[in-house]
Amino acid sequence: MATPEDGFNSFWARYPRRIARMDAEKAYGQMRRKGVTHDRIMAGLERFLENLPEQACYIPYPASWLRAGRFDDEYEVSVPVVREYWADECQREHGGTCSRQWDHVYKMRESA
Repeated sequence: MATPEDGFNSFWARYPRRIARMDAEKAYGQMRRKGVTHDRIMAGLERFLENLPEQACYIPYPASWLRAGRFDDEYEVSVPVVREYWADECQREHGGTCSRQWDHVYKMRESA
């Protein structure tokens, strides 16, 4: 069985902002004493890391992340918007009669 120190070390190795280690270790211990399992913390950390690109402007200190219970955060799944090429849309909407993108945009506004 892994010791609490081993659990913290694996958390620390994965967390993207390694700052204030002693405070983070204290927060990790507090969460474990409250009944939060290492697996729950690590699963939350993996979700956090998967969603990091959208939140890269702010990465909390690890102790703050732990104390705030961020391991239970749920993230919205963002679906990328795929825009149709204007010429393909023109072909579908007006039979390909637009010679430039602006002509197509103008016709779409007129028909709306």
